[in-house]
Amino acid sequence: MHHYADQKAFHSLFYIKPVEYKTNEEMLHELSTYVEAIHKRHTLIEKLIEKQAQVQSKNKDAAKVLVKISKDKIALDREVVITRDKTYQKYEENHIYVIGDWSNFNSRKVAGKVITAIKDGFADWKPGIGDQVCLHLEEAVVDHTTAATLAQIIFNDLKAYSNIKIYCHEPNYKILESADGFSMIRKLVFIQKA
Repeated sequence: MHHYADQKAFHSLFYIKPVEYKTNEEMLHELSTYVEAIHKRHTLIEKLIEKQAQVQSKNKDAAKVLVKISKDKIALDREVVITRDKTYQKYEENHIYVIGDWSNFNSRKVAGKVITAIKDGFADWKPGIGDQVCLHLEEAVVDHTTAATLAQIIFNDLKAYSNIKIYCHEPNYKILESADGFSMIRKLVFIQKA
């Protein structure tokens, strides 16, 4: 009873509306309007749950940030590695790739890796202020928070870099497009064909 004495808690569970001098038809219309509003709210909640379910993995490990510096040199999370591994041949030189989970749980950690890679660069690679910066999300697992994080880092942390382009495949594009913050980065995001 003490819990329900709190007006906010009470009104979140119960809806009481005094009705005066209404005809049966008016009360029926008002009741059906209220029930319809409940169904709409339920539908919105289902859509939100579905949007969150589109995340392809529940992996809690933060994504890796890979930069291909040259034909046989990559930087993976700030560690420069010389490799002849054919796995890395598909990546373009001077491009940044986010590989793995970039979702709500580790959003800032991955954002920090991207910011550091661009601002600090590496011994043999550092983009200039006017250079094109290509950020690839084809191998990233994104969710409803990634678009807002991208907007924040691009327009706050990396605002000096005026030529940033974001590439992703169509499934990731759809997730980003339906999220808050996408309108700010819409012109920077491009669908990369497989």
